[in-house]
Amino acid sequence: MVDSPTNSDSEDDFDSEKLQQIILDQESEIKEKQELIDKLIVDYRESVQKNVELIEEIKQKEIDIVKLQNSNQRQNFEKEEQSTVSAQVNQDLRLLRNENARLKKLVEDLKQKKDLDQGDDSKNHNDFQLEIQKLKKTIDDLNQEKKANQIAIRNLSEKLQKSSNSPQSPKTLAKNQTLDKFDIDSKLIEKMKNLEIFQEDFLDEKNFSPFLQNLIQKYEDLQNNSETHEEEMEKQKKSMIENKTQAELLQKINLEQGMKYTQELSQLRNEKNSLSIDLVKALDQVERLQNKIREAESTFLTFRTQELDKQNEQIMILKKNTNSLFQYNSNLEKENKKIHNEITNLIENEKISQEIKNKILRILHTEEQTNESIESIINLANFDYQKASNQQIIEENEMLKSHNSKLQERMDLISQHLDQLDGFQSENLILSQLKSQLELKNQENNQLVIHLSEFENKIDFLENEKDNLNQEIFKLKQQKQKQKQKQNEIEEENKKQKQNEEENKKQKQIEEENKKIEEENKKIEEEKQKQIEEEKQKQIEEEKQKQIEEENKKIEENKKIEEEKQKPINQDPDEDFKQQIMKDFEKSKKEKVYDFYIELLKNPKKKSRFSRKRKWEKKLLTILKPEVCNDRKFTFIISIPAGDFLFSALNDLEKKEINRLIKERKANKSKGLK
Repeated sequence: MVDSPTNSDSEDDFDSEKLQQIILDQESEIKEKQELIDKLIVDYRESVQKNVELIEEIKQKEIDIVKLQNSNQRQNFEKEEQSTVSAQVNQDLRLLRNENARLKKLVEDLKQKKDLDQGDDSKNHNDFQLEIQKLKKTIDDLNQEKKANQIAIRNLSEKLQKSSNSPQSPKTLAKNQTLDKFDIDSKLIEKMKNLEIFQEDFLDEKNFSPFLQNLIQKYEDLQNNSETHEEEMEKQKKSMIENKTQAELLQKINLEQGMKYTQELSQLRNEKNSLSIDLVKALDQVERLQNKIREAESTFLTFRTQELDKQNEQIMILKKNTNSLFQYNSNLEKENKKIHNEITNLIENEKISQEIKNKILRILHTEEQTNESIESIINLANFDYQKASNQQIIEENEMLKSHNSKLQERMDLISQHLDQLDGFQSENLILSQLKSQLELKNQENNQLVIHLSEFENKIDFLENEKDNLNQEIFKLKQQKQKQKQKQNEIEEENKKQKQNEEENKKQKQIEEENKKIEEENKKIEEEKQKQIEEEKQKQIEEEKQKQIEEENKKIEENKKIEEEKQKPINQDPDEDFKQQIMKDFEKSKKEKVYDFYIELLKNPKKKSRFSRKRKWEKKLLTILKPEVCNDRKFTFIISIPAGDFLFSALNDLEKKEINRLIKERKANKSKGLK
C-alpha cells in the first residue's frame, strides 16, 4: 500500500516536466510565427504604400497625357485653321473662275454684236482698236497674275504635303482639281488671245464703247482684287510657314514625350508585375503561415487534450490512492486504539502485579521462612515481562511515526498536484487568449486580402486606360512610320547618289593606292636584292673563317703529334693505360660516379678475396699507386661513363662480375647498408 503511490508520484513529476518543456517549445514557436506574421504585415504595408505611390505617379502621368492630348488638340485646331485658310483660297479661286466665265460670256456677246453690226460704219474703228488693245493688255496682266497665283498655290500645296507626309486627303485632291481647272481657263484665255476677230471685223461701234468701258472697269477692279489677293496669299504663306514650323516642333516634342511616356508606362507595368508577383508571394507566405498556425493549433489542442486526459486519469488514480490512504489511516487508528487498550491492560496488569508484590512482601514479612530462591525467580520474571512489554511499545511507536511521515508526504504530493492543476487551468486561459488573438489576426489578414483585391481592380482599371493610351500612341506611331517611310525613300535616293559618288572616289583612291603599292613593291624588291647580296657576302666570310679554324686545328694536331714523337719512350708498359684513366677522371668530374670500388681497394680483406677471383684487380693495383687508390676522387673507375675504357679492356666474365657488384651495391644502399 505504501510503495505504489511513491512510484506513481515520480512518473507524474517526469510527465509534468515533459509537458512544461513541450508547452514552452510551442510557445516559442508561436512567438516566432507571430513575429513572422508581423514582419509580413509590415512588408505588406510597405508594398501597399509603394503601390499607392505608384498610383499617384500614374495619376500624374495621366495628367501629363491629358496635357499631351490638349496639345494634340491644339495642333488639330491649328491644322483646322490651315484647312480654313486653304478653303478661303479655294473660294478665291472659285471667284476668279466665275469672273473668267463672265469674261467669256462678254466675249461671246461681243462676237454676236459684231456679227449683227457688220454693216455699220467704221468711224470709231481706231478708238475701238485702242480699247481692244487695252483690254488685251489687261487680260495679259491678269493672266500673268493668275500664273503667279497658281505657282504660289502649288508651292503652298507642296509644302503642306511635305509637312504632313501623309497620303492625299480629300481637301488636297480638291485643291489639285481646282488648279487643273485654272490651267484649263488659262488655256481658253490664250485661245481667246489668238483670235484676231477684234482687229479684223469690228467697224462701227458707236453704242458699244460704254459697254467696253464697263468691261475695262471690271478688269481694273479684278486687277485690284488680284493685287489684294496676292497680298493676302503672301500673308497666308507666311502664316502657313510659321504654323508648319510650330507644328513640326510640336510633333517632335509630342513624339519625344510619347516615347518617354511609353518607356515610363513600360517601367510602371514591369514594376506593377513585380509588385503583383511580390504580393502573390506574400499571400502565399501568409497562407502557409496560417496553415502552419492551424496545424500547430490542432496539434497543440490534440496534444493538450491528451495531456488533460492523462492528468484526469492521474487525478482519478490520486483520488483512489487518497481513498486507500484514508482507509489505511482508519485501519492504523484502529490498530492504535487496540495498542492503546493493550497498553492500558498492561498498566492494569502492572498494578495487579504490584499488589501481588505487596501481598508477597507481607507474606514474606509475616513468614520469614520463605526461600530466597522464590524471591529471585519472581523478580526475574517481573523484569523480563516489563522489558518485553516496553520493547513492543517502542517498536509500535516507531512504526506509527513512519506511517504518519509517509502520510504527510502523500498529502504534500496531493497539494502539489492540486497546484499543478491550477497552473494548467491558467495555461488553458492563456491558450484561449492566444486563440482569440490568432482569430483577430486572421480577420486582419482577410481584410488585407480584400484590400488587395480592391487594389488589383484599380490596377486593372488603370491598365485598361493605359491600353487605350497605348492604342492612341500606336496610331501616332503608325503615322510617324508612314512619314519615316517617305523620308527613308528620299534618304535612300540620296544614299544611292552618295554611294555612286563614293564609289567613284573609291575607284580613284584604289588607282592611286595601286600606284603607291607598285612603287613600294619596287622599293621592296630593291631592298631584297641588297639583303641577298649582303647574305652572300656573310656566307663567304663565314666559310673563310671555318677554313681558317680547320687549318688551325690541323696545325695544333700536328704540334701534338710532334710533341709525342719528341717525348722519350716510357719504360712502363701500362703508362698509356694510366694516362687514359687520368683523362677519364677529368671527364668524370662533372658526372655522378659510384664510390664503392675504392672501398674494395681500401679493404685488404676484400682485396685479397677479389684478387683471387679477378686478374684485372691485380692489374689495376700494379698500375695505380696506393696514394691514388686512397684518394676519393678516383671513384670513377666503376662508373658507367668514366669506366668505359676499363670496361672495354675486360673479359665478359669480368664485366658480369662488375655488373653484379653494382647491383649488390644499389640493393645495399636501398636497404641502408654501406
